[in-house]
Amino acid sequence: MKQELNDFYEYGYKVFGDKTKFHLWLETKSPALGDKTPASYFIRTNGFHILRQTLQRLENNGDD
Repeated sequence: MKQELNDFYEYGYKVFGDKTKFHLWLETKSPALGDKTPASYFIRTNGFHILRQTLQRLENNGDD
């Protein structure tokens, strides 16, 4: 789990190009996530998978 979290954060930093922007995204409600914060997905069984897909969409075409 720890490695998965580390990998997720590294990927988030890469996508946003800035640690502060990534941390702000984690705490901001997102329409793409049902108006929930990305951080709230950490407690879900498939949360990392959902968040990684969301980051991939952001990386590929800037969608939230």
